[in-house]
Amino acid sequence: MKKNTVETIALHWQKHHDEEKLDLKEGRPWGLQWGGTKIITSVNKRIGKYIKGDVLEIGCGGGKWTKWLCDKADSVCAIDVHQTALDESRKYEGRAQYKMGDGENIPYEDGRFDTVFTWDVFLHLPMPLVQQYFNEARRVCKGYFVFALPDLGSDNGKDSFAKMVAVKRWRGPYHYGYMTHYMPQLVEKMLFIAGFRLTIPQVIGTHRDRIYVAGVTI
Repeated sequence: MKKNTVETIALHWQKHHDEEKLDLKEGRPWGLQWGGTKIITSVNKRIGKYIKGDVLEIGCGGGKWTKWLCDKADSVCAIDVHQTALDESRKYEGRAQYKMGDGENIPYEDGRFDTVFTWDVFLHLPMPLVQQYFNEARRVCKGYFVFALPDLGSDNGKDSFAKMVAVKRWRGPYHYGYMTHYMPQLVEKMLFIAGFRLTIPQVIGTHRDRIYVAGVTI
């Protein structure tokens, strides 16, 4: 990952960390306030069976998903680009192992994990960097890759898609606000390039995300 990209994400994280005083006073680390129990329950029903064995989480944030992963997996290793995120996630969920790192150069050996998981990370990154994350996830994964992407087929995405079609700007991924939206066909192509194949149909997870489960190509 380019240094300026890492710094941008870190500064964005720290800015919200400093501003979300109410969350901190209530003991909720930054990154826990989105989704909550309802989303985790829904995701668990749809894809929980793929979270097993040794799991890597890319971008643990405040630890919301880390806790869920630890409840299901044999072991969890979590990486993040920001030390404050790692510190707070470690306080929130002490069962995981934590390392500083990003998805472009994952600090683990080939085939180390049964499942690689990431949520609300790719929406911050440009498409070439997401492709590199896919490539690295494939390198360290021997089972399943579980992730979410902002999707043009979701409720918010359909509205965004209508707007960009009206002005004839669509050429692939679409930058809307701070998120990059994707079409499923493009994601499938990116997974194929990385060496994954879809193992279940894509499913809409929230009002803006589509959840994917991809397996390694043997």
